[in-house]
Amino acid sequence: MATRLLEELGATLWLARALFVLSQVHEGTGRSDLAAKGAREAARIASAVDSKEAAKLLAQINRVER
Repeated sequence: MATRLLEELGATLWLARALFVLSQVHEGTGRSDLAAKGAREAARIASAVDSKEAAKLLAQINRVER
């Protein structure tokens, strides 16, 4: 799976992005439980990265999750 590869490569921000996009796909298919889990994991990962891009992603996740 792509997320595992991103994790192995240490591409933390890309992993968070991928998890967030996947959570949106789950939401679109009616899997709210998986969507919420993916969004929480993406937010957890993004909040550990100190960059403007991570902050933007975290803000985007928070907007969608409300």
